[in-house]
Amino acid sequence: MVTAAIRPVPQPMAMIGIVTNNVMTRTLVVSRPDTLGGYEKLSWRTAHEKLVKAERAGWDSRVPTLWASGLGQTNIAFGMPGDNLTLSFHFPAGKAVYRELVSKPGLSLFCDR
Repeated sequence: MVTAAIRPVPQPMAMIGIVTNNVMTRTLVVSRPDTLGGYEKLSWRTAHEKLVKAERAGWDSRVPTLWASGLGQTNIAFGMPGDNLTLSFHFPAGKAVYRELVSKPGLSLFCDR
């Protein structure tokens, strides 16, 4: 017997985040766009909540680490949950990739997991 779902099961999706640069702390802050649909908003909120819970639990190993990648490099900054469903990526002094990223106009986040 074969059954079919009436609605397709949600698949991994890609979302764009709005990036602002906190120059004083060398931190890129990513916020959820207001234009996301209902399922996308729920997915963002759920992922953020998991990060908050993992941080409070001392970084529970069941929650994947959130890393920023860019300019052909991976794992360039560790992501942390911030206020109001934001994500923060801090770049320590001396990381040239930060300077390269913020010098590009239209910096945005593309999240595919």
